[in-house]
Amino acid sequence: RGIKEMDLLLSSFVKKYLNDFSIVELKQLYYLLNIDDDNLFKWYLNRQCKIKIPKNVKISNKTVSELCSDYSGNGVVVAANYNSPGQVVISGSPEAVKSVMDSAKVSGARMTVQLNVSGAFHSPLMAPAREALADSLDSFEISDSLFPIFTNVDAEPITKGHEIKDSLIRQLENPVLWSKSILSMKDFGIQSFTEVGPGKILQGLNKRIDRKIAIQGVESLEQVEHFNV
Repeated sequence: RGIKEMDLLLSSFVKKYLNDFSIVELKQLYYLLNIDDDNLFKWYLNRQCKIKIPKNVKISNKTVSELCSDYSGNGVVVAANYNSPGQVVISGSPEAVKSVMDSAKVSGARMTVQLNVSGAFHSPLMAPAREALADSLDSFEISDSLFPIFTNVDAEPITKGHEIKDSLIRQLENPVLWSKSILSMKDFGIQSFTEVGPGKILQGLNKRIDRKIAIQGVESLEQVEHFNV
């Protein structure tokens, strides 16, 4: 539906507890904390697009852990996204990821899928972007949040500005703990979830994490206007 409509959805929709997936976490914080310099998000997106496109793969949690740790060839491969039980994304250099893909098939993985993405997100290959991102974040003050924010990198609630800044930097090279984040939010007392934006990917993941979780979606401004939190 386009970036502009997604921007309007995020800026119009207010939630009591916040969590978001990967790079969208930065965009969500942009609205929550009312950061005046949108060059930060533009820089972050462009920086990622310059990094060589990796090959990623979805396999079971147990298999990805074993295969990534056992890999001893050239390049880097790590678990990048713990999406749900049975779905993990790996990320790294093309040769290393291709090797793990082949090993996963031999090991009996039900499915391996090469993802079309623009960077080796949440892996050590993102290290060159760390210093520049840190400098950008240091160029302005991030206020404390009025609401708990469950970060991808720790799956724990935070509110302090310095914690938010630290989590944004660390998520560059560390995995998205989506499954753990959702369960942590549930333990925190959150009983229902709303996915904001087009599609139902996160709704599907949450149902695989815990079918008892109540979740719905808001995909348009019209739906926002008639939505009851």
